[in-house]
Amino acid sequence: MPQETQTQTQTQTQTQTKLQKLQTKQLSKRYGDFIALAPTDLSVPEGEFLTLLGPSGSGKTTLLSLIAGLSQPDGGSIRINGADVTFGAPYERDIGMVFQNYALFPHMTIAENIGFPLKMRKMPARQAEQEVSRVLDLVHLPHVAHRLPKELSGAWSTVLPSS
Repeated sequence: MPQETQTQTQTQTQTQTKLQKLQTKQLSKRYGDFIALAPTDLSVPEGEFLTLLGPSGSGKTTLLSLIAGLSQPDGGSIRINGADVTFGAPYERDIGMVFQNYALFPHMTIAENIGFPLKMRKMPARQAEQEVSRVLDLVHLPHVAHRLPKELSGAWSTVLPSS
């Protein structure tokens, strides 16, 4: 077997054996005759970071809404950590979603906004603080932790993570 083909095969095998955190198969959504999401396959391994890019109307929000459990698909399946959650309740998925027209609490700092879902899950305060710091570091925004939402530009406030 040529070295290049052998390396490609090893890489494919490693990717296949890595735990798939999120997987969709032929996931689709229609509204009457309108196809909001054509059958879509997606695989996101544990520890990977995913960005969806596409023009308006391409199905990005529909896909995220289906994954989060805010909408029901017309076809296909959704697996999280190997479990089929296609028709499971949103709270069973442990997934957060921030809409394009974001809803940050104006009286809370950026760190408090990010940590709010953790507080609602009754995560210990010290652990929640560490998670907020980790996430802010991940998106290269630790310097905005103590600012209020009104102190950010519109673009910056849409990239804030949801824990």
